[in-house]
Amino acid sequence: MYRANEGRMPSSAYYRVQAKVLLMLMLAMRDSESAEKVEAKAREFLAQAQLPEDDLHALNTQLEEFNNSQLRKGQ
Repeated sequence: MYRANEGRMPSSAYYRVQAKVLLMLMLAMRDSESAEKVEAKAREFLAQAQLPEDDLHALNTQLEEFNNSQLRKGQ
């Protein structure tokens, strides 16, 4: 089971799990047009899963710094 990182960008594992769920849903669909849309979204998730974890970590760090600066401005 996947557990989300609190306040962080999703990990590669998250995207892989979501893609798998969408692909299973796609296989159960009878409407081919909707199935194509679901498959496209699953492919997007698989592409996101291919991003290196280091890049995601760097992005998380930048997002945290930005969010903290915004919080300090509001005080």
